[in-house]
Amino acid sequence: MSEDNPYDLLSQARAMPEKSEARLLLAERAAKLFEAEGQLDGAFDAHDEACDAACWSGHPDKMILHTSWMLKKHDEHPDRFDEFILLWRYKWCVAELPGFPAIGRDKIEDMLDDCGRRMLGFDPAGEAIKKIRFWVARMLGDEPGAHDWAQQWRAAEQGIISDCAACEMDNEAEYWLWKGELERAEAAVGPVLDGRRACAEVPHRTYARFIVPLWRAGRTDQAADWDRTGYRLVHKHPKMVGSHAHHIVYRVITGDLDEAVARLERVAGLGLSYPQQMTRLCFLLATRAVLGALADAGRDEVALALPGALSEDGRVDVNAALAQVRNQIEELAEAFDARNQTRTIGDLARSDDPVGAVERFPMP
Repeated sequence: MSEDNPYDLLSQARAMPEKSEARLLLAERAAKLFEAEGQLDGAFDAHDEACDAACWSGHPDKMILHTSWMLKKHDEHPDRFDEFILLWRYKWCVAELPGFPAIGRDKIEDMLDDCGRRMLGFDPAGEAIKKIRFWVARMLGDEPGAHDWAQQWRAAEQGIISDCAACEMDNEAEYWLWKGELERAEAAVGPVLDGRRACAEVPHRTYARFIVPLWRAGRTDQAADWDRTGYRLVHKHPKMVGSHAHHIVYRVITGDLDEAVARLERVAGLGLSYPQQMTRLCFLLATRAVLGALADAGRDEVALALPGALSEDGRVDVNAALAQVRNQIEELAEAFDARNQTRTIGDLARSDDPVGAVERFPMP
């Protein structure tokens, strides 16, 4: 196969594991070559492959860029490309937008309107976009808006572009956890938990959502079991940084600091540099929880390899690293507060209880 043949590169990309970084790089290279050769159909296919690869390899920023390119070409040639698949990509993207504080509220609202309009033919009741608006409102710190959109989403009939059954149940469970209704949340995911419904992300994130609430409810054996089961599902999944944060803080709250440190170290390179800053902020809170617990235990220096200036030669000065992490949290909190024009996310991030902050963090 030739490195200059876009067909060969795209074929290689499609043969790669779904979550592979190499898949993304190959698809992006193919897209550039197709564009340079003026082959629009090939370029569209390569951008679509790159978009899917970016989603599953933990690059939502690149997913947005590739989807924007495809939307532009679709609008220039409205009868040429598969609109249904494109709208699935677009739906993924708009849910990620509020995670980037540099994207303004007006731009987010415009894209939500545009996505909802485009999906009407596949979703007449607007169930999919109403659910996305619920999540967006939470990420914007708009609690009244989140309550309103939740009622609209849950009352709407699903369309053919709605999420799969497993995701719908998981989102319903998250709604009830947000409301503080643990038993109703658990009932919502019954078919997921007994293995009748599953997908690429469920029950992975489902277990992560439940473990701290279960522990707080005194159901410690169940929480421990779900932590072990869920962590096996997510520990090599580059997209599920938010779920990692839940599994890390669970080990903090249960007093197993050595395992919390080990889990943090395994994914710190990804979590502390994750391109979508809302997810990164959640992971920073989990990092703060670990470092704070170590400091409280008098463990001023530990063997822990963290990226950048947070560690040296595989060891961490806990108090110095904690100060740096607090500064990073404050910078992101200020950025989200400024964009959101509320203090909801910032106040959550500044909480004296970082474990509780991760538990309540708005992660779709």
